Amino acid sequence: MPKITDGLQGIETVINKHFKGTEVQLCAVHLQRESLKYAKPEHKEEMAEDLKEVFIVNDSSDTQEKGIQRWKEFCVKWGRYYKNFKDKGER
Repeated sequence: MPKITDGLQGIETVINKHFKGTEVQLCAVHLQRESLKYAKPEHKEEMAEDLKEVFIVNDSSDTQEKGIQRWKEFCVKWGRYYKNFKDKGER
């Protein structure tokens, strides 16, 4: 089971020290903030809209698989401009 974190600096190291092999992931809000933090001003608005599409809420027909597919598509699109998204989409 992954541990969800807010991205506090060094938290992943501490979690892995005490719980070896644990998967650490950012919560959706912090992932969105972290993604937009590095976006160029001309990309921010479009990227924010794309992120809203990735993190759909209040849709009972949505599935984890669909969400993962939307994330991968987001990473392919923005990976052309930002290497860190290209890497994340391949995981």
